[in-house]
Amino acid sequence: MRVTFHGMRSSYVLDKLLVDTVAAYTILPRSIAEKIGAHLTPYKVELTPADKSKRASDIGMTEIEVEKRRAPIQVAIVDDGIPALGAQALEVLGFEVNPLTRKLEPYKEPGGLALPYDHTLR
Repeated sequence: MRVTFHGMRSSYVLDKLLVDTVAAYTILPRSIAEKIGAHLTPYKVELTPADKSKRASDIGMTEIEVEKRRAPIQVAIVDDGIPALGAQALEVLGFEVNPLTRKLEPYKEPGGLALPYDHTLR
């Protein structure tokens, strides 16, 4: 699976990327985020890696492209670590993981879920 991260300065292509359906955020090493010019937000999030430690992470925005589907996503920018595609990106891109083939498959059109606001509901 080829994944391209697009930033404000350039793009970065990964021919292999771990997919973590349990992780909310896509993980992007700081070196890649800085190289492509990911948009750094003023927000931080606390991540809990597999070793159960706690670590603060910056939150950035980038565009991601997988199998000709492209969308902006939030990324957790970490100083060290392995890039990983998280559940939020899968949802926005409209992919799910087939447990039998272990491959991404489209299940809906890309894009976030937007529900109409009904002011009559209280």
